Amino acid sequence: NPTNQGFAKTCNTGLMMANGDAILLNNDTEVQDGWLEALQYCAYSSEDIGIVGPKLLYPSGLIQFGGGFRNFNAPKWFDHSYRMRPSDYGPANIAKDVLTVTGACMYIKREVINKIGVLDPGYPMAFEDVDYCLRARKAGYRVRYCPESVLTHHESLTRGKVQGKRELESARYFWEKWENWFDNRSVTTTDG
Repeated sequence: NPTNQGFAKTCNTGLMMANGDAILLNNDTEVQDGWLEALQYCAYSSEDIGIVGPKLLYPSGLIQFGGGFRNFNAPKWFDHSYRMRPSDYGPANIAKDVLTVTGACMYIKREVINKIGVLDPGYPMAFEDVDYCLRARKAGYRVRYCPESVLTHHESLTRGKVQGKRELESARYFWEKWENWFDNRSVTTTDG
């Protein structure tokens, strides 16, 4: 793009140009050998897997991301599993279904893009990836964490606790769309 369009709009340009599966990949990442093959293998290990994300490490080697979840202590925000654990932390090395993966590196099957479209451009900054994963889940796809795919992400270790205007606007927009789904859904199985 000739000008900065923001994360969602920029990614959407690529998603619309891609002919097959697509990968969202931040420009502040360093990939490790086999990262792409691991994501592809995981994506095609089951027909209903639609989105896959890798293990992300900080430059120090500590884990930055191992799947996303709603933050228990700040329920209007999401957090990363295994944050600040050593890269060889046992539970972080088990593939699993997750609520969300981060847009810093997200493998998306073409059929998901064809079915649910591109990222919602209504997010000024943040929550686009969470929204996309939730939309895929609602469409019947699984979102999967693949620890065999490893990247280093040069995001700062601490973003700070104060969110800027664009991030707060994204949070407001997200919860307008998803609050009922999160807060009114049944979280028990049919047998209780």
